[in-house]
Amino acid sequence: MTQDTAVPQAYPPPAEFAAQANATAALYQEADADRLDFWRRQGERLSWATPFTEVLDWSNAPFAKWFGDGKLNVAYNCVDRHRACWEHHHGWASRTGASPDASQ
Repeated sequence: MTQDTAVPQAYPPPAEFAAQANATAALYQEADADRLDFWRRQGERLSWATPFTEVLDWSNAPFAKWFGDGKLNVAYNCVDRHRACWEHHHGWASRTGASPDASQ
């Protein structure tokens, strides 16, 4: 008796899950067309304390540095910018009773 032990090459997600994904087929095609420009644009979506000037440094292969000359404030990108967005959309005055432009 033989048993089929072949392992599938892919495990596609359920259609309902794929339908709500942030990364669409168009996004993958965009990345395939020009991967460095794609990642440059993704990097520009973050707030940089020191902006990067080089997307990928491959000069010390096999070690790569992505956005190596830039500096991030990770706490700002993970928390603070979302708070600023919330305050913009929900109104500073609705939470504090004051205007963000009011002098202290």
